[in-house]
Amino acid sequence: MANVPIMIFLTAGLCAMPWLALYLHDWSTFAIVIHALQFISLSFPWVVPESARWLLSKGRSKETVDIITRAAHMNKKSLTPELIRELEEFGNKQKNAKNTQATALDLLKTPVLRLRFHVLCVMWLVIILAYDGHVRNSEHIGSNVFVSFTLVGFVELPADFLTMVLVEKVGRRHTTSITLVLSGVACLVIAAIPETYTTSIMALAVTGRFLITMSINVGQQYPVEVLPTVARGTGAGLIHTLGNLSGFISPYVVYLSKIGHYLPYTILGLVSILGGSICVLLPETLNQILPDTLEDGETFFTGQGYCYNPCAGSRNEDGDRELEHHTYIDSTFQALISTAENTKRIPQEEEVRERVA
Repeated sequence: MANVPIMIFLTAGLCAMPWLALYLHDWSTFAIVIHALQFISLSFPWVVPESARWLLSKGRSKETVDIITRAAHMNKKSLTPELIRELEEFGNKQKNAKNTQATALDLLKTPVLRLRFHVLCVMWLVIILAYDGHVRNSEHIGSNVFVSFTLVGFVELPADFLTMVLVEKVGRRHTTSITLVLSGVACLVIAAIPETYTTSIMALAVTGRFLITMSINVGQQYPVEVLPTVARGTGAGLIHTLGNLSGFISPYVVYLSKIGHYLPYTILGLVSILGGSICVLLPETLNQILPDTLEDGETFFTGQGYCYNPCAGSRNEDGDRELEHHTYIDSTFQALISTAENTKRIPQEEEVRERVA
């Protein structure tokens, strides 16, 4: 998963943050330093290329070719004139299509996409609330807040690597659901034991943090794979924006420990179990063709059962149904990134149609 390396650097930042605060010894200077680093993101539009797949779905074939050409050059490969011409032709067809423009509001117009969008919003809201609650509650674990924050933060590193394995073996849906539920169970157990059992509380809190880290790793990627390409950026952005609002609630949840140590863990536990339970309503995207248009988003993944898992040999009754243009896009990019000789050509749409039929 592409976001796991990001989480690894996040782990490094979490472990370094308490010691930076201790070194600066002033909260205002500390705030200025950590927020000044965010200005680096202003360079991203010039450093990070746009998604070639998204550009192609929008019919912007010239920009697509430019990006892929640069990527091929960095990988010491070359693109044949035939490949570039066919890519441009397909992009022009997409440009004349009706569904190249869409917004997040279009996700609410059809029942399947609407349900998935709402579930993704709730899932991310729960994950952010639980994760932020665990992070803020680190100060109540152990006698030294700097040491406890660092140790609990370091737990995220093995969680990042385990996530990379489980999402390919268990799938996105079950990994998210199981880790959220188990994280909630760990919180409820903490709430049920006496506050004097500090060692047990520490072990369970670390376990909960480990599990919720796995949830947030998958949760960042899930909306991108479920939503169709034409509304993927705006849809995922809206989901993360709405979900991040729960970050404003977590400080008040943690502050309830002033009344009783069990209250924050009870709330976090119940919310996590609820969020993990509704995640079964989402489709499994592992080894599946991802949707491009709104019609794809409404019809893809519809044949899956709640227990469907491609790694376990489960059958998706509608999983073999592929839209021609999507198959063509997949074939295109497979040809571009193939490790074989770059004389490999892109299959014509007629060939794809015959193969699918």
